Amino acid sequence: MRYKTNKYATVILNVALTCFTFVSYSYAEDVHPLNALDGENWQLDPSRSDEFNGTSIDYNKWIKAPKHVQTWSWDNDNNAKLSNGQLSIQMTYSPHSRNISNACSQGDSIPNSALYFKSAMLQSKAAGTIGYYEARILGSKKFLGFSLLFGCIASSMTHN
Repeated sequence: MRYKTNKYATVILNVALTCFTFVSYSYAEDVHPLNALDGENWQLDPSRSDEFNGTSIDYNKWIKAPKHVQTWSWDNDNNAKLSNGQLSIQMTYSPHSRNISNACSQGDSIPNSALYFKSAMLQSKAAGTIGYYEARILGSKKFLGFSLLFGCIASSMTHN
């Protein structure tokens, strides 16, 4: 993945209901979006770049235990794996309970809610939304209706 310097929010890589893989590949030194204007100078920001070509997830760049979101529970230790230049994120059946926020009641919490699945989320430690972000993502072939997310969200999402 490639990123340009940013300032205001946090980049989130998130899987909602499925397994998917981030595939790393060598990239050219000339990093820029396809719609860049001639003469624009785009600089690769190493704090936002991860080709996933190591032997383990680089938790110097990613938050290892991101905050749970509504009914989504994250377990990066068991559901995010790095192998052969590919990051694989899976969802597993894992009955558990915790308090969840109830968006329909102005944020009141629903205590001890029964939940059944856990997945993984890589949330960047680098803040910012302005710039060019790129990822190569392979979704689930088995359950095409399941969703995944690659994007930017407000910095109010902080880690535990």
